[in-house]
Amino acid sequence: MTETVTGTPAAVTVSLLTRMLIEAFEGPPGPWTYFTDASPGTGIFATIHGLSAVQASERRGPGHSTLGVALGAIAHAAYHLGAIWQRLAPRHAPGVP
Repeated sequence: MTETVTGTPAAVTVSLLTRMLIEAFEGPPGPWTYFTDASPGTGIFATIHGLSAVQASERRGPGHSTLGVALGAIAHAAYHLGAIWQRLAPRHAPGVP
């Protein structure tokens, strides 16, 4: 698969999705962002870095879910995004099994 329905090459799509995932998990890699604040510490990893297991297990917010449940949903989404990446990436690309 080298091209999508929109005519965008798969390599471009994979590159953009990769940058968005990096922004979501590690924070924006540059001065501009797709959807997060550009200040340091805005990615998921920085947000949860200082939490203990007890803090992450406390029920909070609407419906009183835990951060652990939210992180499980994130891990679930990340798994499926990885599957999409494998489908879109050319087989000869580095890191593609």
